[in-house]
Amino acid sequence: MPIMNDQVSYTNLDIRPPVTLQMTVSKEKILSAKSKFGQTVDQRTVDNVRWGLEIHVCPPDQIDCATTQFALSIVVSSDRGNNRWLITVNFESYYVSPASASFQQELFRFGSETDVNVNITIQGTQVSVVANGRPVVVTDTFKQVGQIRTLKANNYFFDPAGAEIAGFGASDLVYNVTIVKGFDVSAILNAVIPLVVVTSVVSIIPKLITRIRG
Repeated sequence: MPIMNDQVSYTNLDIRPPVTLQMTVSKEKILSAKSKFGQTVDQRTVDNVRWGLEIHVCPPDQIDCATTQFALSIVVSSDRGNNRWLITVNFESYYVSPASASFQQELFRFGSETDVNVNITIQGTQVSVVANGRPVVVTDTFKQVGQIRTLKANNYFFDPAGAEIAGFGASDLVYNVTIVKGFDVSAILNAVIPLVVVTSVVSIIPKLITRIRG
């Protein structure tokens, strides 16, 4: 199960659809992050937080997967002004251009926090994102994915202007990703990844995967 710390990347993956990725942000991290709202850091007010997952892919006809393309970003964040937590799904340049297409849904209100479990399923040309059992978007993109090559975290606290507060609250800027199905064990490229299989869940051992910050 990759541990997605602030701005860490897992590269050289070969995750082949059909696949479901489960992004999990714990209630503990959510409440701890919320407790920091209103604090002052270098004369800036901590106003909001986000946990982001970026999915970078290659098309089916690119066998060597030499160049990845940005396909999806999934963001769990707060809307402090309206006392609620949100999930936002962005379809990026692999699927749409020149601008991304976004879908947003309320997860829960402040005071009703729980774990957030987001299932991202890519199968054929269809993409579905379900958060805590509720569909956020289910769509036919008319475009297939050959393989998921990179999973990247993009997590940070930010001020009222939306600017990142760098280096703050790193222990809260963590979530997990589990590959629930569809992992092609025989076709791993450029990485040796020990696998642990429990029931039908395949988990990547995080510390043995190439990690690149930035």
